[in-house]
Amino acid sequence: MVARRSVGRRGVRSRRFERLLVELLETRQLLSTVDWVNASGGSWDVGSNWSTGTVPGPSDNVVINFTGATPTIKISANVESIASLTAADPISITGGGLTVSASSTISGGLTMTGGSLTATGSGVTLDVSGTTGVSGASLYAEGGATLSLPGVTEYTGGDGYSTTLEASGTGSVLDLPHLATWEGAVNCCGPVAQISALSGGTVSL
Repeated sequence: MVARRSVGRRGVRSRRFERLLVELLETRQLLSTVDWVNASGGSWDVGSNWSTGTVPGPSDNVVINFTGATPTIKISANVESIASLTAADPISITGGGLTVSASSTISGGLTMTGGSLTATGSGVTLDVSGTTGVSGASLYAEGGATLSLPGVTEYTGGDGYSTTLEASGTGSVLDLPHLATWEGAVNCCGPVAQISALSGGTVSL
């Protein structure tokens, strides 16, 4: 409360109270752009390979487009979570994984022999073009996102462990329009894979 004194008609000071209102503002997250800077390629998890000197995180927009070279960026252990990715150079995923929460493109090619690739969030799209190979790896579209891999023509499940092709949540789409061969027989020793469309998700093969 704030008190103000005023003089009335009879010259008597009176006290008037006014109410101050405090408005809560919307929390905003500032996004930053992080560029790949190593012409020789290497591990995603090495900070010196990036323009900021640190590994990108969930609030970063990542750009992989090295001028004068075509480095291969490798993800082998950790699950990397970022905002968006624009990649014109090859990415190799052998373990761990990559998750994007804003619309992204991978145009320089993608090779997966393990790990996972995930697009998450309403209206988010992750388009993978160029040479694409996926085996022994999992693909996820979550929370209304679309993950599209038109370059995938064959898929083999994990050797002795389960991998998943999954779309979960209303509006989620996992799109593999040119997939012609799928190997995922469930047995003790061969490749194991499952295809799941959950809670309004769609898997398009």
